[in-house]
Amino acid sequence: MSEAIKSFDELEQVLLEQNKRYKVALVAPSDMTTLQVALRLHEKKLIELVLIGDEELVHAKATKKNIDISTLEILDFREPYKAVETASKLASTGEIDILIKGKYHSVDFIEKIIFGNAEFCDANDVHHVALIKAKGYDKFLFLTDGFVHCQPSVEVKSKMIDSIVKLANKFGIEIPKVALLAAVEVVYKQMPNTVEADAIQKKYADSSEQVVVEGPLSFDIALNRLAAEAKGLHDSVVAGEVDILVAPNIETANGIYKALSLFADSQVGGVILGGKVPVVMPTEIDSEETRYNSILLAMVAC
Repeated sequence: MSEAIKSFDELEQVLLEQNKRYKVALVAPSDMTTLQVALRLHEKKLIELVLIGDEELVHAKATKKNIDISTLEILDFREPYKAVETASKLASTGEIDILIKGKYHSVDFIEKIIFGNAEFCDANDVHHVALIKAKGYDKFLFLTDGFVHCQPSVEVKSKMIDSIVKLANKFGIEIPKVALLAAVEVVYKQMPNTVEADAIQKKYADSSEQVVVEGPLSFDIALNRLAAEAKGLHDSVVAGEVDILVAPNIETANGIYKALSLFADSQVGGVILGGKVPVVMPTEIDSEETRYNSILLAMVAC
């Protein structure tokens, strides 16, 4: 790939040109918004959509919304937890490429798929990554982890970095630049996140990985070169050029994600990585565009 992908439109075009179809399971499919979004991708032949859940319920809701699902394969399970279990098994055996949560509580879905399912994943390897196209920033931002790990350890954060670096490579970013976020740019023992960021930075400085990692860095410095210069960080390679933001905890990542998506008119998508297959977790407030972008991101992550 000669140039990095810098927009969701470009991302979709690349996937269309690959002429590959991914088998995608919508689990507990009575969420009509997500179903309609997945059908758009199915009709474009980017995915082969399978519904796993209550067949009678999804047919009733689809008929009410005038949505045609007559050509889709449906695996009928009245009990939502059985639908989740079946989807997980199909993913674990390679029969499904991507899982999408439908009408199922997010916390329960994560518990069932990730934290209670060694066959599907090692929970320490799993994390959420958001893909953000923010106005005023000329490339994609990857952000982790706003949905899975509350207070990730140094080891888990390192695994997150390794995982997202591989994903960023698929976007044509040869040497991703990573910012380990904190409130300040210096190491204070009273602020454990700064100590951890420093340890992770040193780990990657001593490695041969094709990545640049800096931290601790504040959010403004990571995104703005002028802010870095004003604070005396003249030698920073990451400042103003960051590709990957690693938050110190779930509150920070989740807050950044929601602030950029709800109040900064950013285009976003998100996916859980580290399991047998990527998992898309739409929330009730996600727009159709966000759900669509999330499935595109999952396709790249396969």
